Amino acid sequence: MELARLKNGTPVDLNYARKVVEQNQKEVSDRRGDTKVIFFKGLTTSKLRNLLELVNHIYTKVYNDPSKELSEDIRDELEYLKVKFAYEAGREPAVREFIDKTYVKLLLDRVLKKNTKKFFLDYCKYFEALVAYAKFYKMED
Repeated sequence: MELARLKNGTPVDLNYARKVVEQNQKEVSDRRGDTKVIFFKGLTTSKLRNLLELVNHIYTKVYNDPSKELSEDIRDELEYLKVKFAYEAGREPAVREFIDKTYVKLLLDRVLKKNTKKFFLDYCKYFEALVAYAKFYKMED
């Protein structure tokens, strides 16, 4: 399940999801000396789950639609999802870091271009993998 290729030839797929999360984690210490792992310069679990919730809302509609192509309503929702991603990225630098390094907003353009249910469902799997790997690598609020 390859969604895209980077300019250097790296495929954006489930393995890329693991790599990008691994490469964007950092261990930090608080004032008490306790350490925790942060991702994408401070992206919180709750913010990441909110982004996933936006994607999952559309996923449910697409999954239950018998058509192999995306409906005009779904395409409109995907366009609006890009706006929501841009808004969240503008509000929080950590969200911008996440969106830029994982290509989730850019990949929405590919979803719209391909216009297939399968490609969108693969996009959802990729997004879920990002969340899963962040949790696996001990992401905390």
